[in-house]
Amino acid sequence: MVTPLILTFTGEPSVPESPSPAQELLVDVLREPATIVATGALTNFAWLLTEAPDAAANITEIVWMGGSTDRGNLDTNAFWDKLLTAISVC
Repeated sequence: MVTPLILTFTGEPSVPESPSPAQELLVDVLREPATIVATGALTNFAWLLTEAPDAAANITEIVWMGGSTDRGNLDTNAFWDKLLTAISVC
């Protein structure tokens, strides 16, 4: 049996919220090589790949928790927005 790892976060975020739109922030962050961790819908990531390919070239790794590919347990965002998922993952 595997013991689950449970993480609890308390307190205030250590990084202030950005006043910039997400797309602008992605382009700014990707002026240097970086890892992308996608935790929700892939809208901004798909935009980055199609509209800012120079910035996208600095992605060194993509971490996305999108469900299973062989057991029918597809992430809700991927299920309802297949086009963005295809642009982002394929």
